[in-house]
Amino acid sequence: MIAQHYSDPIELNNMGVRHIEENDKTSACDLLSTAVKLILKADSTGSSSTERNSPVKCNHFEWSNATNNSFPEKPCEVAVEQYVFSRGMYVYCQRSKMRHQSFNLSSDAKAAIAYNAGLAYHLLAIEKSDSILLRKASHMYRFSQSILRKANK
Repeated sequence: MIAQHYSDPIELNNMGVRHIEENDKTSACDLLSTAVKLILKADSTGSSSTERNSPVKCNHFEWSNATNNSFPEKPCEVAVEQYVFSRGMYVYCQRSKMRHQSFNLSSDAKAAIAYNAGLAYHLLAIEKSDSILLRKASHMYRFSQSILRKANK
């Protein structure tokens, strides 16, 4: 498990998205689920009324390259209810020079990481025909959506 050696959810996210591009879905799941766990851990230890640190500004989000060849090339070959996204989202943030300082991620960055984890689980579930992985994907997609809903309140 490569993910255990990293404590930066953004770095884990971008590594996971690269693995999605390379069709290494198992490694992508490992990296992205670790990133989500780090987010949950940071959120549970942070104070809810006053932020210790201001959120890290994520100033650039970029879709990955679509490299998954297991899906039809023409959109008309897939019914709407069968469409599956196959592109992850890279997240780029401004950082201070103190690399290991504790920080809060923006809601957009957290949601992108949770979405990417859902995508990795979803693609792996399709490959392995695994309903448990599909439930994990669904959970991550809902988590991503709930982050954005809370941010808009």
